[in-house]
This record gives sequence, structure tokens and C-alpha cells, in this order.
Amino acid sequence: MQSFVVFSVNMIWRLFLINLTFFSLSILGLGLLGIFPAFVASLWASARIRQLELKDLLLGMAGQYRSEFIRSNLLGLLCGGMVLFCGYFGLNSDGIVAVFALLATILAVSVLLAGLNGIAIMSGSFSDALYNCRHFFLRYSSRFVLIATAILPLLWVCHQQPLLGAYFGVSGFALINNWLVQSVIIRNLPNPSLLSMHSQEVRL
Repeated sequence: MQSFVVFSVNMIWRLFLINLTFFSLSILGLGLLGIFPAFVASLWASARIRQLELKDLLLGMAGQYRSEFIRSNLLGLLCGGMVLFCGYFGLNSDGIVAVFALLATILAVSVLLAGLNGIAIMSGSFSDALYNCRHFFLRYSSRFVLIATAILPLLWVCHQQPLLGAYFGVSGFALINNWLVQSVIIRNLPNPSLLSMHSQEVRL
């Protein structure tokens, strides 16, 4: 029982620090340009939350933020634009058109998550990121759609409990993402057929 309590407190503390680091890195990137690389860093950390020492975990997030700043922003702005377009179109439509726009928004978020997960897992060029985005989405589409759909109830919870969202909103989502998606992808790697370029490396 004591070991479980210690483990739980340690996990909560790590999740809080990952969340705090996410916001710090986002601010460092002046908001919009910092969100995507900070989120990639959070995904990277969630996959190693139990393996790494806390210092290495936080330093690793900073390293991922720097190394993936350009790739994650390019992919994020590309796919994020799709999300905003579909969402705006849905909010300004009625009936069946609004339903289809909502479904398109969920699919666009799913593609964005596939791309950011690919960047968090594997290094490489921007073309590698696009290849992995397409490959991972097609192979694990149901999982990405599930995690994308879960964003709305999670946002509602954060709205109802602002402190919970401020302390664990992003890190909690990243941990759920790791359980449902990222850990499954990593278990199936390395596989040369998943790599679009021989220089690409898997971060294990």
C-alpha cells in the first residue's frame, strides 16, 4: 500500500511538472509557435514518464522542443489550418452540413495527432514527418479518431475544473494518448517499412 501511494504521488508530481514545462515552452515560442513543439515534447515525455529520472525527463523535453521546433510547427500549422477551417465551417452551418463539418474536424484533429505523435517517436526531415503522419493515421485511424473525440469531454472537464486543467490538462491528455496510441506504435517499431528515409531514427 505504501509503495502504491509513493508511486501515485510521484506520477502526479511528474504530470504536474510536464504540464508546467509545456506552458513554459509554449510561452517561450510566443504562444502559437510554441504550442506544437511543446506538445510534441509532452508526448515524448509521457512515453518515458516512468523510465527516466525527473531531471532527465524535463531536460529531454527541452531538447525535443529545440530539435523539433521547425518540423512540428510546419506540420502543426498545416494540419491546424485544416482543423480551423473545418471547425469554422461547422460553426457557421446548419443541419447535415454542420454534422459533416464536425466529422471533418474530428478527422483533421486525428491527422494532426498522427503527425505530432510521429514526430515525437521518430526523428528525421519534414518529408519524413509527412510520410509518418499518413502512415500512422491510416494504420491506427480508429485510435486517433478515439483520442481526438475524447478532446471535447476533456475540455469540458477542464472548463468545469480550471485548476485541474491548469495542473494536468495537457500532461493528462498526453498520458492517455500514450496509453491508447503511442505505446501501440512503439511496440510495432522498429520496422524498416515504416521509415521513409534510412537516416530516420526511432526514439526508444
